[in-house]
Amino acid sequence: MGLFEFAKIGFYFLEWIWALVVFALTADKLYFNGLCAFGSVSVCQYIIAAGVIGWLLISVLFIGHSILGMMGKAVISASIEFFVNLFLLLWWLILAIVVSAEKDFSTTDVNTIVAFSWMLVIFTICSAALAFLTRNKSDSMDDMPPPSSMDI
Repeated sequence: MGLFEFAKIGFYFLEWIWALVVFALTADKLYFNGLCAFGSVSVCQYIIAAGVIGWLLISVLFIGHSILGMMGKAVISASIEFFVNLFLLLWWLILAIVVSAEKDFSTTDVNTIVAFSWMLVIFTICSAALAFLTRNKSDSMDDMPPPSSMDI
């Protein structure tokens, strides 16, 4: 397992924790008794739903690379991983724009959601770049002929 793989696992772990904070903090502190700290109840419901769906996708990537990858089993192809990261980038970007559109940043909990949403965008850009680099590396390795026993 190379440096890129360890970096990807690290970014997936950070994304996993940040996505958990986004939906858990919204569900616990910002959405109560039918009221939402962001104003509209649908905004809180959207944040919770987007956080859970994103967290599940990141869980698949994280488990696929950290646990199964260390066992030497490739679960997710490099191309699929790259496109999932592009989807997550768009997913977190939409979420960050929605939560940033709120005008009242009066509580630290709201500020936390906004900051963590934009940090998810940055982490996902890094993950997508690493997935792209490893995708190109694995594609070029696939074109090479297998080593023969005479080369040893």
